[in-house]
Amino acid sequence: MEENKPTLSRPYILTIDDDEEFNVLLKKRLEALGLFVQTTTSPKDFFHKVKTGDPSLCIVDLNLGAQLSGAGFAIIQTIRKVKGPKLPLIVLSRRASNRDVAAALELGANEYLVKPLDELLLAEKLRHFIKLPSLNELRACPLFDVSDRLGACTIKVQYHIKKIEEFGIHVEGDHYLLKGTTVKLKGKFLEEVTGQDELNLAVHSSIAFPQTGRFESYLEFDPYNDGILQHTRRWLMNQM
Repeated sequence: MEENKPTLSRPYILTIDDDEEFNVLLKKRLEALGLFVQTTTSPKDFFHKVKTGDPSLCIVDLNLGAQLSGAGFAIIQTIRKVKGPKLPLIVLSRRASNRDVAAALELGANEYLVKPLDELLLAEKLRHFIKLPSLNELRACPLFDVSDRLGACTIKVQYHIKKIEEFGIHVEGDHYLLKGTTVKLKGKFLEEVTGQDELNLAVHSSIAFPQTGRFESYLEFDPYNDGILQHTRRWLMNQM
């Protein structure tokens, strides 16, 4: 497979955003999912690529520089007139008002995401429209043999904490955690952050990176535990 071409198993994602640095970041994140990606800052170039390249999905920013504020609305409308309803469109913009969201969806956008980029959420939305590599397609996917008898089962794995947020933790490791799985974390660092040395956290979402064979998961704190929330907020403020 040529790395610079889309294939049936490597969908083609076309994006338009006036921020060149963001384009580089987004391209890298999408390519890590095994996708073929092209980015542009020009509406003219964007529509040329739509016409000649037959993308599997488009990601559109609403503001394209000071002179083209809100141009993304016109892009959505034009794509729907030219390509019809079959081409999936995702808006990824800093504009977050209910009015903007409603207008974009009414014009034909399928999803609306607000910047800054949430990689796990974006991957989850992409799965609704295109095929991302499955676990069986990854070069290395560690699996465990688990007894088929009914009863409790415990598996111990090691994860690297990538990011602490107000409502949860991003972790990275060699194992894929299914959404809805309960994960028990323990350790001195956890106590420093949350005030608890051991916590059961729910897996909110997971994403696979085929190029590295690694996985990232977002684990949520108990939303009803005010003690954890306040302790984590104080810890985050102390890091600033």
